Amino acid sequence: MLTDAEKDACVILSDFFLDTELTPADLHTIAASLQRLNLSVSILNHLLRYDVFPILYPNLMSVAGIWDVFARYWLLSQIESRRSAPPGWAKLLLDYCAWLLVGRLCVTPVWDQVKLKLQGKL
Repeated sequence: MLTDAEKDACVILSDFFLDTELTPADLHTIAASLQRLNLSVSILNHLLRYDVFPILYPNLMSVAGIWDVFARYWLLSQIESRRSAPPGWAKLLLDYCAWLLVGRLCVTPVWDQVKLKLQGKL
């Protein structure tokens, strides 16, 4: 079960998966919002990689993806459902491959910038 702070973090992290280009101002806002939640970077990284990414990465591959916002209730119910279901090896393999191909190309660069801001290095 996600804590309230983790739920808020998942919603904030979902911005990485919108069909828009994030500006430096967007990244600053994301970092500031995450900072207020008082979650460690390792927890945020885990939420991004294992909770948010597997649900939202298809939006990055869609020709007409969602570009404004993911519905909070929908996103959180998808995460809770995924967490409660036993993972099958095929799903784990697909998620791993997607992370290697899509995550590292599209998500990691912006996440790395946000992490630097969270760690006070930018």
